[in-house]
Amino acid sequence: MAEALIHLWYSASIPTIVLSRFRAHVLPMAEEVSGRVEEDALLILGKTWEFASGATLRMVLKENEWIALKELLDVSWDLSQEDARQIHADVCVAPKREEYRHRWYFKDETPFMRIAKQ
Repeated sequence: MAEALIHLWYSASIPTIVLSRFRAHVLPMAEEVSGRVEEDALLILGKTWEFASGATLRMVLKENEWIALKELLDVSWDLSQEDARQIHADVCVAPKREEYRHRWYFKDETPFMRIAKQ
C-alpha cells in the first residue's frame, strides 16, 4: 500500500490496479470521515486504520482535504493516459503559467532547490 501511496502522490497517471486498490480500501475510509465532516463541521479530523498485517495508518487532514481525497479517488475509469498527461501538462507546464512558476521558484533559497522543483 505504501508503494501505491507514493505513486498516487507523484504520478499523473494511476495504473488501474492502484486505483482499484485505493477505491476498495481508501475510498470507503475517506467517505466515512468526509461524512463526519459534513455533520460535525470540524476543522481537522483524524482517522486510524488497522490492517490485517497488524500495521496501522493514521491520517489527519483538514475537512476540505478529506473531501478532496474522496473526489480524487472518484476518477472516471475511462480517462485515458493521454488525457491525464494533457491535464497534467495544462496545469504544470502550460506556457500561460510560466510567470507563476518563476515566482514560485524564486522564493527558494538555492538554485538546486529550483532545479529540484522543476
